[in-house]
Amino acid sequence: MLAKEKSLHRSVHELLGVDAASLPVFRELFVANAAALGLDGAVFFESLEKTGAFNKALGADETLLKLLYAHAYRILQIGNFERARDLFFVLCALDCARTDHWLGYGICLKSLGEIGLAVIAFRFAARLAPASPASHLHLLDLFIGEQSWDEAQLALKRFDATAGAECDSAFLEAVTPLRTALEMHIKRKEHSA
Repeated sequence: MLAKEKSLHRSVHELLGVDAASLPVFRELFVANAAALGLDGAVFFESLEKTGAFNKALGADETLLKLLYAHAYRILQIGNFERARDLFFVLCALDCARTDHWLGYGICLKSLGEIGLAVIAFRFAARLAPASPASHLHLLDLFIGEQSWDEAQLALKRFDATAGAECDSAFLEAVTPLRTALEMHIKRKEHSA
């Protein structure tokens, strides 16, 4: 396993959100319930333990993930945020190491007013791709909308630190009015002090 893959490989109990001591009971219940449906839950668990990823344990290949992402993105573009949110959530669960999945999920959450969860999604995306300005731009937009000025300043600093000479021009265009809004707030604050 490569070093990067190893850092993204998580234990089964972490993937499932249960503590290590509860995992044997959880596994037993899962296998029994899967058997009632005619499925071999033990095979899924063995694959999950070996791969550390839901998509691989379920046999979801790269083509399926790309198709699901394209569909989720299209649904997001037409403004069906609830449905897109659910699709991006599935994508995040299937492959939690993809920044685009978390960005899409965060955009949907923000659009639905689920601000706290959107912040978590964008921060997770930033952790996955620390050199990318995308998540910082989305956080900046979110924090300005919420009038969380200190958080907005930090997001702008992080955006500026990651937006190099090769930064997508759309990001640079999008940050301009946000930067202006933040600067105006700072000037108002200085004048009122």
